[in-house]
Amino acid sequence: IRIRQAKCKLPLMIFNVQNKNLHALWQYNLEPEVYSLDLLKQLIEHAPFEDSELSIHLKIESGMNRLGIIPDNIETLIRLLRNASNIKVKSVFSHLAASENEDHDSHTHEQVNTFLTGYEAICSALNYKPMKHILNTGGVVRFPEYQFDMVRLGLGLYGIDETSELRNKLIRSHTLKSHVLQVKRLKKGDTTGYNRAGKSEIETSIAVISIGYADGFMRKAGNGNWKVRIHDNYYPIIGNICMDVCMINIADHSNINPGDEVIIFDHENNVEKLAQVSETISYEIISRIAPRVKRIYVHK
Repeated sequence: IRIRQAKCKLPLMIFNVQNKNLHALWQYNLEPEVYSLDLLKQLIEHAPFEDSELSIHLKIESGMNRLGIIPDNIETLIRLLRNASNIKVKSVFSHLAASENEDHDSHTHEQVNTFLTGYEAICSALNYKPMKHILNTGGVVRFPEYQFDMVRLGLGLYGIDETSELRNKLIRSHTLKSHVLQVKRLKKGDTTGYNRAGKSEIETSIAVISIGYADGFMRKAGNGNWKVRIHDNYYPIIGNICMDVCMINIADHSNINPGDEVIIFDHENNVEKLAQVSETISYEIISRIAPRVKRIYVHK
């Protein structure tokens, strides 16, 4: 809704729709993912009260076993669509479970076949052909024969390729920055942070920077597991990452001052490496970045 209020007129596909405010879908011209017969019935029941047509996207369960209308319910789905007013199927889609992993390629092909069987049945009943799509970034890279009418880029939009096949051809488009808040001196044996986890083995200096786990910077990156960049030099995190700040060991680098820019990750010190030390995946690192972190979009 906020995207519409910002005057964006492009089609907006809405995932994980609930039945709390169906009128908003028509009001703001939003296109819901329909993943169950119950949701479809609710939309059909509400549609006569609206003055315009709603575009929907049917999600078919093909083997991910997450959200989606199971193949056994396709006939029931068709009967419901035949009696629907003010609703038009704009696309039919599914989602691949392991497109980036060649060990599961046979399952990927099975998913596509299941999806296409359901799609053809729906098209025959509707007497028109909605768009069809099934590929995520990994699928776009490894299964170009299944690109169909459109694809759904996820991490690829950020220049990240989990298949590694295009890793050196994509440009990572994101940088996470912070700033130094304070610089202070630690004596040998001094500690910093909660549980006194950061202990100084020698006399050294630390810088406190304005990012913590409440901003999405995961705690597993603390205690020397990750380094940030200031003035083209890398400095390890010392101690535990706190809610709003963390500390880095800058040794005797006296050229670091409050206000200096800190690079948490970028195209060099990249998010894939941060995901590894955080024992997670790149998706989680990116999606955890909190709303309070300011976004700046750069067009080149």
